Parts: sequence; structure tokens; C-alpha cells
Amino acid sequence: MHARGQQLLRALVKEEVLAAGGQASVSLDLLVTCVVGAFMGLLRAWIDGETTASPAELDAAFRAVVLPGVRTALRQDGPLQSHR
Repeated sequence: MHARGQQLLRALVKEEVLAAGGQASVSLDLLVTCVVGAFMGLLRAWIDGETTASPAELDAAFRAVVLPGVRTALRQDGPLQSHR
């Protein structure tokens, strides 16, 4: 179940990044892996009782850390741009 959830989340994140201007590439796949890993880490900590943060607090923390990096990667001519 964990693997299937992660697979679905990867597909959703990739779709969102492509819609935001990313182009299919190995770098995009790495970015998706990082985003999904961060989300799964927060979710696991919450489920395991390692944090008492509310879902809204987890969402805010995730967005504050992840979104600036994704935006920067999308603006740069390099890691997420196609190497054609």
C-alpha cells in the first residue's frame, strides 16, 4: 500500500510540475523524487507520533520548504529544462 501511494503521489507531483512549466527529463524525475520524499517523511513522522503538528501545520511547513526550491528549479535554464 505504501509503494502504491507513493507511486500515485509521484504521478500527481510530476503532472503538477509539468503543468507549471517543467519539461520531462531526468532532472524532473529527481525533483519529483525529492518532493515526494519530503512529503512522505512528514506524513510518516505524523503517523508515527513523532510530531503533534496539525495537518494544516504540516502542510504549511511542507510548502514553506519545498515550494521555493521547485519554483527556483522551474525558473532556471538547466536542471529541469529539456536537454534537446
